[in-house]
Amino acid sequence: MKTSIGDIPARELIDELIRRLGVAEVCRRLELPESTDLCQLADQLDRL
Repeated sequence: MKTSIGDIPARELIDELIRRLGVAEVCRRLELPESTDLCQLADQLDRL
């Protein structure tokens, strides 16, 4: 995934957000259901 700071895998970004905020807060901020599999979402984003 391209970011303003370079190529960073989405999985790495999601993992860091989960570590800092927790799954529930990450889902809330991304406006996703709390049941969303964030790891699967990150893997899908990395394939784009």
